[in-house]
Amino acid sequence: MAKTLPLRSRFAVWTSAVVIASSMGLMFSVYLVSSRALREQSDEEMEVIASKTTEQLDLWISSRERDAVNISELQPLVAGCSDHKLAEVQQALDRIQSRSPFYENVFPADTNGKLFLDSIGGKSVGIELMSIEGFRSHVEHAVRIQSSAFRVAEPVRRERLKSCTMTPISTSHAVRGPRMLDQKLRHRAQV
Repeated sequence: MAKTLPLRSRFAVWTSAVVIASSMGLMFSVYLVSSRALREQSDEEMEVIASKTTEQLDLWISSRERDAVNISELQPLVAGCSDHKLAEVQQALDRIQSRSPFYENVFPADTNGKLFLDSIGGKSVGIELMSIEGFRSHVEHAVRIQSSAFRVAEPVRRERLKSCTMTPISTSHAVRGPRMLDQKLRHRAQV
């Protein structure tokens, strides 16, 4: 025969069960409301961060493009390229490199995209940009339209992102070839 609990014990068991179930329901609903609020807040913060990062990156890219245009119009570069005074051009490239540490390399190329000087001791001289995937159209655009072109390059033998800005060097409306700035994007990763 089954023993029945006295009324007081039965009341205590049912009251305890109801209190435990109510507490668990309340905890679950608080969890849902809190997690939804935290998710919405983090989404808003991520949108603000993404917006500011995009704005900063746009400013940085436009600044580098202005640098590229200004550098391509420097008299020592223009005169050196038009008169084939490569020693003067090399000195100008070295000065640009030393004053602007975020440029990994500054190099002029002929109208066919072949590099004939650089600011890193000749390591990239002879490279043909037309043979590198993705650069052909940018070189052609820089030469044909005579405007700057910005390109983010795939990592080459390194695991970091870089960008190149190409700007034509022209004298008396004759294009001498694109001049490029090879920039380290890791400086902008800390936005």
